[in-house]
Amino acid sequence: MRDALAAGHSREEIHTALSQAGWPDDEIADGLSRFSEGDFPIPVPRKKAAGWARDAFLYLLTFAALYTSAVALGELLSGLVDHFLPDKVQDRYSYGDQNDGLRWCIASLLVTFPLYVGLTRKHFIEYARDASRRTSPVRNWLTYLTLYVMALVQICTLIALVGSVLGGELALRSILKIAIVLVISGAIFIFYLWEIRWKERDPRS
Repeated sequence: MRDALAAGHSREEIHTALSQAGWPDDEIADGLSRFSEGDFPIPVPRKKAAGWARDAFLYLLTFAALYTSAVALGELLSGLVDHFLPDKVQDRYSYGDQNDGLRWCIASLLVTFPLYVGLTRKHFIEYARDASRRTSPVRNWLTYLTLYVMALVQICTLIALVGSVLGGELALRSILKIAIVLVISGAIFIFYLWEIRWKERDPRS
C-alpha cells in the first residue's frame, strides 16, 4: 500500500484494486488510514492514536447511555400503552405505583439520552478531524456487539409475536408493545449498520 501511494496512485484506485483482489473493506480502510493525505511525494505515516484507556472509557460510556436510553424509552412507551389500554385482570395482580415507574423512565431518558447524543456527536467530530479514529478496535467491537444484541432482541420479539398469533392470545396492547420493541431495536440496528458501511465506503478512513 505504501508503494502504491508512493507511485502516485489515488486512494480510490488502491481501494478498488484491493477490493477486486478480495480484501475486506474494513482492512483496506484501516491500511489507508495509516497514511496521511497531502502533496508530499512520499507517503507519510499518521501518528498512531494514543489514549486507548480514554477511548475505551468514552465508548463504553456512550453505549451504556444508549442501552439505558433504549430500555427507558421502551418501558415508558409500554407504560403509556398500559395506561391508555388497561387490562383489569392483569393489572389487578400488579404491584407498585405505575406512575412511579414512568417517573423513573422519564428521569433516565432526561439524563442518558442527551449524554448519548453529545458523546456520539463528539465521536463524529473526531472522525472528521482524524480518520484513523474511525477504525478504533474498541468502537468496532462495541458496535458489532450492539448489532448482535439488537438482532437477537428482534428475533426473540418476532418469535413471541408468532407464538401469540398461533395461540390466539394477541391483543391490541400486545401488538403495540411488540411494535415498540421492534421499532427501537430496529432503529439502533439500522443506525450502527449505516455507520459501519459509511466508514467502509469512505476510502480515506
